[in-house]
Amino acid sequence: MLSCLGLLDNFSMMPTIAEEVLRQFKLDQIANSSPHFSISIGAVKAYFNLRKCIYRYKKVKVQNMDPNMNIP
Repeated sequence: MLSCLGLLDNFSMMPTIAEEVLRQFKLDQIANSSPHFSISIGAVKAYFNLRKCIYRYKKVKVQNMDPNMNIP
């Protein structure tokens, strides 16, 4: 579930998603509550998925956006 959160392409929610992924990762590291560190693995996958979304945005999407468009 955490790795799928990283695939969301909603830039307004990315800081919230990143905070939740980090929180779950820290909780799993402290408590060792998931079998075979499945939460930690999902958190790492989510982190890299978020990085891919940011990279795609910078390299592909920004070039195709209208500079006169007002984005809040």
